[in-house]
Amino acid sequence: MTRVQVPAQGGAYRWYSADVVAGDYTALFAFMLGSVFSGRYAASHKKGGSPREHAAVHVALYEKGVRVVWVVNEFQDVAVEAEGRTLRLGGSFLTYRPDGFTMHVASAQTAWAAAVEATLDFTTASPLGAEQSVVNGLVHRWQPLCVRGTARLVVPSWELDLVGLGSHDSHAGDVPLGAGGLSGFDRIRTHREAFSSIRLRPWGAPTLVAEVREGRLAVSHEDDVGQSARSNWGLSFPATLGVGGAPTVLESSPFYARLEASEPGAHVFAEVADFERFHGTSGARAASGKAVA
Repeated sequence: MTRVQVPAQGGAYRWYSADVVAGDYTALFAFMLGSVFSGRYAASHKKGGSPREHAAVHVALYEKGVRVVWVVNEFQDVAVEAEGRTLRLGGSFLTYRPDGFTMHVASAQTAWAAAVEATLDFTTASPLGAEQSVVNGLVHRWQPLCVRGTARLVVPSWELDLVGLGSHDSHAGDVPLGAGGLSGFDRIRTHREAFSSIRLRPWGAPTLVAEVREGRLAVSHEDDVGQSARSNWGLSFPATLGVGGAPTVLESSPFYARLEASEPGAHVFAEVADFERFHGTSGARAASGKAVA
C-alpha cells in the first residue's frame, strides 16, 4: 500500500496527482507538498522555508475541452495520519487503501474561484511502479503509482457522478524544479481499450515510459523527440499526441500548459512545464502576493 511521504528540506517538493476521463469530462486532482508553482515558495525556500509550510490542493474540471472548475488552495501546514495512509490539507484529504485511494477536495472560496467540493474514488487496475530517477544523476524522481484504474468522479455542484479511466503518479525532488539540470518536461498519459501508458519526457534526456497491458506494468526508456509547436506564450509543446488531430489546449501560461486529444477508443491528456521560465517570472508574482498554480 502506498504511504504519503512529506519532504523536509527547503526547496524540496513532492506532489501526488491523478487524472480521470469520463465521457465528456476530464479532471485533474493534485496534492502538493512544497507547492512547485507557488511564487511564495520559490521565494521563501532561499530563507529556509519548509515544504510543509507551502502545501496546496488543486482540482480542475473540463467539459469537452472547456474549463468549468479550477481552484487552488494553499496551506501553511499538513497533517499525516493513519501511519502515513492519509494526508490532510484543511478540509481536503488523500487517503490510501489496499485497492486504491480517495482524493477529496473541499476548497475555500477565493478572489478568483467559487468554493467547490469534488471527490475522486480510485480503484487500481495495475501494479504499483517503482520510483524512477527522471534523469540519471539528478535529484528529481517520478513514480507511476497506478497507470490505469477505474475512477469515480463526483462533483455535487455540477450534479456529476461519473465513472471512467484514471491514472495516478507522484513527482519528488530534493531541490527546486528548474535547479539541478531539469529545465522542464512533458507528461503524456494515454488510455486505449487495450492499454494505458504515461510518458514522462524530461527535456534533453530519454523518455520514461510506464505502460500497462493486461494488468502487467512495464517501465522503459526510449528516445522520443517528436514534433513541437508553440503556444501564444511561446511555450514549446507536442504538436500531436498520437490520436486525433492537433490537441486541444486546456490551459496555457508562459511556463505551463495542459492539452488533450481523443478519438473513438482513445484519450490522451498532457502537461508541459518549463521550470526555467517559471523561475524567471515567480519573483514578480511572489512580490505581488499572487499564488501560481
